[in-house]
Formats: sequence, structure tokens, C-alpha cells
Amino acid sequence: MQLREIHIDGFGIFTNKRITGLAPGINIIYGKNEFGKTTLLEFIRRILFGFPTKRDNTNLYTPAQGGSLGGSLKVVLQNGEDMVISRSPGPHGGTVRISTPGEVLQGQSVLNHLLGNADIYRNIYAFTIDELHDFNTLNSDEVKNRIYGAGLGLGNVSLKEIEKEIEGRCSQIFRPRGSSQMGDLLEKIKINEQEILLIQKNLTLFDELQEKLGRMLNQKLSVQSSLEDLESGKRALETQIRLYEDTIQLLEAQNKLETLEDLSRFPENGLKTFESLKQEKKNLILRIEEEQSALQTLKSNRDALTVNHDLLGREASIHRLQQSTQSVLSALQDLDRVQFEREDLDMHIVEEIKSIDRDWDEEAVMAFDLTEAENSQINNFYDSFESLRKEGDLHQDRLESHRRLKAEKMSEGWNIPDWLKMFYYAFTATGVLGIILGGYFMNIPLLTVAVLLVGGGVFLFKMTQKDKDDFTKEDLTEKNLERQWEQKKQELDDKFSEWRKWLKARNLDPSIAPITTKNIAKTARQVKTMLAQRARLDERIRQMETLCKETRETICSLEPLVKNVSLKYDLPVNIEIICQAFDESKAHREKSNLLENQCQNQADKLAHLENQLENISNDLEEFIRSSGAEDSMDFLHKQSILDTQKLLKEKIAQKREIIQSNVGLGPYFDKFVETVQTVPLEEIKQKLSRLQVELEEQNDHREQLLQDIGETLNEIEKLSSNNDLIAKQTELEVLKQQLQSLAREWAVYKGALVLLEAAKQKYEKTRQPGVIRSAENLFTQITGGNYRRIIKPIDQDEVLIENDRHERKGVLEMSRGTREQLYLAMRFGLIDEYETRSEPLPAVMDDVFVNFDDERDERIIKILNKFSKQRQVLVLTCHQRSLEAYKSIGANPITV
Repeated sequence: MQLREIHIDGFGIFTNKRITGLAPGINIIYGKNEFGKTTLLEFIRRILFGFPTKRDNTNLYTPAQGGSLGGSLKVVLQNGEDMVISRSPGPHGGTVRISTPGEVLQGQSVLNHLLGNADIYRNIYAFTIDELHDFNTLNSDEVKNRIYGAGLGLGNVSLKEIEKEIEGRCSQIFRPRGSSQMGDLLEKIKINEQEILLIQKNLTLFDELQEKLGRMLNQKLSVQSSLEDLESGKRALETQIRLYEDTIQLLEAQNKLETLEDLSRFPENGLKTFESLKQEKKNLILRIEEEQSALQTLKSNRDALTVNHDLLGREASIHRLQQSTQSVLSALQDLDRVQFEREDLDMHIVEEIKSIDRDWDEEAVMAFDLTEAENSQINNFYDSFESLRKEGDLHQDRLESHRRLKAEKMSEGWNIPDWLKMFYYAFTATGVLGIILGGYFMNIPLLTVAVLLVGGGVFLFKMTQKDKDDFTKEDLTEKNLERQWEQKKQELDDKFSEWRKWLKARNLDPSIAPITTKNIAKTARQVKTMLAQRARLDERIRQMETLCKETRETICSLEPLVKNVSLKYDLPVNIEIICQAFDESKAHREKSNLLENQCQNQADKLAHLENQLENISNDLEEFIRSSGAEDSMDFLHKQSILDTQKLLKEKIAQKREIIQSNVGLGPYFDKFVETVQTVPLEEIKQKLSRLQVELEEQNDHREQLLQDIGETLNEIEKLSSNNDLIAKQTELEVLKQQLQSLAREWAVYKGALVLLEAAKQKYEKTRQPGVIRSAENLFTQITGGNYRRIIKPIDQDEVLIENDRHERKGVLEMSRGTREQLYLAMRFGLIDEYETRSEPLPAVMDDVFVNFDDERDERIIKILNKFSKQRQVLVLTCHQRSLEAYKSIGANPITV
């Protein structure tokens, strides 16, 4: 896939930005600092693989100068199919559309089927200088699997951990210094033997039996050694029998190779050169025939040319069509989108107007506007409403508080004045005192007056109790508070009436609040902005429709003059047909004047080709003689002998590897081959049979010897009167067996370490992943041969480099420039490997060569030029010298 155009609706610093003129091969996009290199690279990534969300904690590149987030890429696939990929905001990375000449598809899954893995493109195809320097960009699972391959097939098992565990086990079993299991056993055996000698000091018979036992044990060891030799011989003979056929085939191949003719004079790649010369000769013969036919055709066509003079007379109209082709194509492509955008904007306008008032229309919105004075009036109304409402609430709270205090005071007692209470209390008390004094002095008049006073006091009390409410005063404070509250309520109602009149005068809903009115004004301004935007879209649609109409009228006027022109076809197709017919007529007119000269030139060309044919024939004969052959058949016979030699050498190498893997290298291999060569197979089988018989006899001998040793041990046990001796001897045997077992285990572990090391070295030399091998060649070229190998150690996800002195360096030991060159070579190698099974994608690099020295920079430009032959490369830079360097190799320059 290759990019042809980039259109950015809105992304970071870009708004309505279009980049055209992208071509196959290298495209160098140049601009000054902060022109948006990284933004452009990230735009391409996100149009292809989706926008992130806020939860991703990354730069969302929100349009800084307005516009809708998103845009489109115009691309051409490997099969030549044109396609437009566009993306706009939405869930799951945004809404993506894939437009082809035949259909419009949607969905990221469709795009992923075409593009492949997003992680591969983000980290391998498109990267900045910081991402090139960061090795973590190559550490995702998908990228690591492609770089490091399947490994040794150990799964999650780590060779380092295995080696460490084996070495730890060896150290536990035996170490020259310090504590170990074998050292502890040897110390125990030494102590045990000393104790046994002490116990057996006075046992002479025991010594004789012990000496006999020692002889039998030695004999046992001798028999055991003999058995091991026999077993080794048996295995060797079995190996000879198993590999006999391979060895015979090896010897036969070597003998046959020696009998073949010596072809040291035969040229390397001789068959290829021979066939090339023969093919060249054949091609020249065919070309001479073709040129003779072409000469005859020229003569035949000289009088057969026809020129459409009427069409040539309309040259000005056709030139206008050619100049308007791109505009018409853009108009046809953008018309539906702009109309859709206009309809969407129209629906949005209707929704906004209905949110103001369902009875409003566009004229009402355009007529509606609030002046600064009216905004000030709305604020005054709002402040007045708030002030009057607060004052009314304050007066209401005061009135309720006063009434509550008055009720509490009424609940405390009567409303009779205190002076009246004191009067009838004194009146009654005086009567009571008179009654007491009259009764005491027996004074009837005083007693009568006193009774009357008491009766008057009681009567006065009854009357005051009956008419006690007559003593209550009028509450002027309560009336004043009620009047103030009612006044504020009336003022608020009057203000609301005034507000409703103000709204009706402006054709607004009388029930809305001042704040709502300001929001309506804000919405109306937004609607006016959208109406202006719709008007611009209408003008753009009108211009595109006018252009298409004028083009259609021109095509109609030219339709009678050109075949295959029909209004059933698309305008670009008709324009192309007319232009092709015009160019054809113009070419015929010019060709008619040149045919006579061409005939003469063609005759000269034929004479030159016949001369070349004679030279090629002479070269072919000279080449055959130089190879020692007499003729072509003899040459092919010698080539077949050479092919036979090659097959025999491959067979010899294969059989040699099979035999060496079983018997070893060097003298072991030579001795084995000599043995098989000198001894017949039947004799080897007879030796094996005799050896098996002897092995059985030795096993029987060992069994008898073991029986005799057991009997001797029994006699020693009977002679021994000391139970400690038996226990110590048993303990000694157990300790020796444990020591022997530990020795075998230590030998097994040490052998495993040696085999692991040999396997690792062979793996690192012969089984490096394909991506590493591909990157190795590029890295050698970039560094001028200073580093010739890239090595991926077994069981490690890291890489090392090796110089011409076989010194290795890790990533942290390299300079920044060398490390970036390594990562760049690995990316190029991964791209080569990835595109063997996937659609080639455009590679985008943002100033990634700034840390390279001049010499390596020149090499990488040459490598990149070769790299771009198979895919499109976009290099973003702000350096003038880089622009000039790329232009010097034929890169396509684009200035932003």
C-alpha cells in the first residue's frame, strides 16, 4: 500500500490541511521546526489504526485551531486498486470508512484484514528519533516473536536457570575447597577405617579372611572392568552394523567422485553464462524478425493513418477539459460528502431552533437579537426579582416571628391592667380586715361596711374576669408588618407583569426566566453561525454542480466527434476518452510526417542487429572452447558431470555428519571408516556374536565371584566376636556406595554442562532467527564492515553485535548512534520478513538519522534508496542538508 494524498480535517496544529504529490519510492517531506512532523506521523498512525481515548493517558491531538478531529488518506494498493480511508471521532477508535471505486466499507476489522497488526506498524513502520532510540518499542509480544523466532523450543524453561541449578548441584556434591557432600563422606570413611583397624588389631584369622576378601574384591573389579570393555566393544560393533550402509555409501560416493573428470577449467556458473549467451542469440534472432515485421508494418501503416481534423480544431476546449480533470474528480468525490455535511448541519439547525421555541423558524432566529441595553435590562430584571423576593421573605419572617411572640405572651395570663388588679385586691382585703375588726369589737356598722366592701371586691373581680378582653390594646406593629409584606408582594407581582410584557414585546414565551432568555440569545447566535456555515456549503455545492454542468455541456458538444463517448459514463471517463482520442489524432498527424524517416532508420537498425547477431555467435563459440568443450553438446555433458560432483559432495557431507554424530570427529571418525572399509559386515556380525557369548561367560563368572565374596563375608562375620566390627564394616560399605553414587551423579552433571555449552555455541552459529540474519547484512553495510554479526544469545531476549576482531558488545555498551543504527537495521529486517506474507505498508520516519556521522549517513541513504524499491518511504525532516542529500538520489521533495 502506498500513500497518494493526506487530508487533515483537524488534528493538533493542522486544520483543513491537504498534502499531495506523494509518489512511490522515497518522499522527503521538509519543513521548518515545529511544522508538525510528529503530528503528521501520528495522524497517519491513527487514521489507519484508530484514535485513543482519554483513559489511554496520551496526547489526543485535539484540533488547536478548530475543525473536526479526523481526516482521510488516499492510497493505492499493491494490486493497483485506489482506496480512500477516512476516520472521524466515535467509539472503539473512531468511525472508519474505506471507499473503493466499487463500494464503501466500514469497520476497523475490514481495515485490519488489509493492514495487519497495529503494533507492528506503530513500532516498526512509523517511528520518531525517540522511538528509534527506545528498545522498549521492539519488546511487544508480536514484535519479539518476529525478531527472535521460536527459540530452542524450550517454552518457559530458562537455560540460564538450568545451568545455574546444575552448577549449584555440582558444588554441593564436590568442590576442591570448602564443605561438600563427597568431602564429608571421605572424612567419615577415613574415621570409620581407623576404627575398624583398631577393632581388628588382634584378629589374625580375620586378617587372612580379610586379605582373601580383598583379593576377591580386586578380582571383582577386574571382572567388572572386563565386562565394561566387552560392553563398550559390543556397542562399537552394534554402531558399525547400524552405520555400515551409510559408511559404504560414503566410500562409494568418494570413489565415484575421484573417478569423475577434472573440470577445474570449467567456468563457475558456466551453464548460466552459456544459457545467457544462447538466449541472447535467440532473442536477437527473434528481434531481427520482429524488426523486419515492424518495417513492413511501418510501410503498411504509412498510407493507413487517419487524422480527425474536426477534433483537432477543438483543441482549446479539450485543453480546458484536461485542466479541469482534477477539479471535476475532486468535485464528484466531495459533492456527496459536502451535501451530507450540509444536511447534517441543517438537521442540527432545526434541533437548535426547536430547543428555543417550537413556533420559531430561521427568520425568527435571524430577526432575534439582544442589544447590550436589552442584556442590561435582563440583568436588572433578574436583580430586581431576587431583591424583591428576598425582601418579601424577610418581611414575612418578621411578621411570623412577631405573631409567634404575641401568642407566647397571651399564653402567660390575663390582659387586665395591674392597677385594676391591685385595686380590687386592696378593696377586698380592706373589707376582710373590717369584718375581723367589727367581729372583734362587736361593731355592727363596721361589720356591715366591711361585708359590703368584700361583696364589692368580689363583684368587681367577676366583672373584670367577664370583660377581660376589653382591656387588650390594638397591635399596631402586626398591622404595620402585614402592610409591608403585602406591599412587597405587590411590587414583585408588578415586576413580573412588567417582565412578561417585555417578553411579549419581543415575541418570547412570557413564562421563561431571565437566565433562560440569555441562554436563548446564546443559542440564537450559535444558530446564526451555523446558518452562515450552511450558506458557505451551499455556495460550494453550487460551484461544484456548475463545474460538472459546464464539463457535461462541453462533452456533449464533442460527443459526435469521438467514438465511445457517452453521457452514461462518468465525467472523468469521458474526459479521458476525449483526451486520448485527441492525443491519438495529434500523434497520427505527426506520425504521418515521420514514417518515411522511420522506415530508413528501421533498415539501419536491422543491419546493426544482424552485426550484433554475428558477434554473439562468435562469443558463444569462443566461450565453449574456453571451457574445454568441443561443441554445445559436449559443454552440456561437462555441466552434467559438474552437477553430479555437486550431488556427490552433498551426499558425502550428509553421510559424514550422520557418522560423526555417532562416533565423533577427527581420528575417531577416520578409525571407524577404516574399520568398516577393511572388515566385511558378516565378520562384524560374527565378532558381535562371539562377544555376546564371552559377555555371558563373564557375567556368570561375576555371579560366582559375588557368591564367593558373600560366603567369605559370612565367615568373617562368624569369626568376629565384636558387634561393633560388623556395624562399622556395614557402615563403611554404605559410605563407599554413597561416595560412588555421588561421583557418578557429579560426572553426569558435569557432562550435561559440557553438552549444554556445546549446544549453545552451535545454536548461536547456525540457528539465528531470519530477521536477525537480514538485519545483520544491513548493519554490516551501515557500519562499513566494522560490525559483521548480530547475535541473539540462546534463551535471552536481547541482541549482541560482534566486530571484525570477534569482540562482542551489548546494547548498553554501544554509542547512541550505533545503537540507533542497529535498531534501524532490525526494523528494516523485520519489514522484509513481515511483507513476505502481508500487504507492503508505507514506512514513515521522523528525523531518525540526526545522530549518524556523515559517512554512515551517506551509506544509510543509499540503503534506504534500495529499500524503497519495494515499498513507499516517507522521511520527515527540518534539515536543509538532508533535503538536498535525498534529492540527489532522486527522492520526491515535498515542502510543508
